[in-house]
Amino acid sequence: MLALTGWAVHRLLKRGADGAILFRRGRPAYPVPAPRVTQFIDPTGAGDAFLAGLTIGLRRGEPPEQAARRAGAAATSTVRRLGERTAGGCGGHV
Repeated sequence: MLALTGWAVHRLLKRGADGAILFRRGRPAYPVPAPRVTQFIDPTGAGDAFLAGLTIGLRRGEPPEQAARRAGAAATSTVRRLGERTAGGCGGHV
């Protein structure tokens, strides 16, 4: 499938509504199921929320599998509401 090369010990392949796959050097691929979304509103910011959830989990010392599940939960909570539609505080000039 994918070869783990280079310096990364872990790699995470995001697959949207299909969850993610965590690749760990020397270990089997770990499927991370996406939490069930009961009300999909807007995907804006879901990727950012995923990365933030992953980062928070890893910084707290969580195992990568747990941090990846946290990331999926963060992204899921984001798609349940309407995201930003302007350029934030930039008045739409970005």
